[in-house]
Amino acid sequence: DATETQRSIESAYSAFRDLDPDDAGPAWSYWLDEAQINEQIGYCYLKLKDWPRATSHMATAVRLQGSTASREGALRLILLAETYAQRGEPERASELGTRAVETLLTKVDSVRCIGHVQRLRSHLASYGRVPAVKAFTGSVDQLVA
Repeated sequence: DATETQRSIESAYSAFRDLDPDDAGPAWSYWLDEAQINEQIGYCYLKLKDWPRATSHMATAVRLQGSTASREGALRLILLAETYAQRGEPERASELGTRAVETLLTKVDSVRCIGHVQRLRSHLASYGRVPAVKAFTGSVDQLVA
């Protein structure tokens, strides 16, 4: 439900913005920061197939996180790549996907991230002749070998 999702996003983001910086907030929210909030919002828009908004929030999450050399960093790169794939930008999607695969090959292990990488590969299959997509597909082959 796009309307209810939008309402919930606005409510959650407003509550987050209104937090006192000196107040840690509820104990259950210890893991939330602005990067995480943007990732969650971007994921909602990804599920709603609202590619421009999903891209905007995922890009913000990647920018705010700093290093992408973590499981969360790899996941954010993959999800951002997915938004570009869905927007018909295979080169950008492949570049981000390849960065995520490099993290997964050298720094972290995540079955969840590998599943997202494989979905991204399938979404880019129709662009198989694009050099960046070929390179990405090759890196995925290394990852799942």
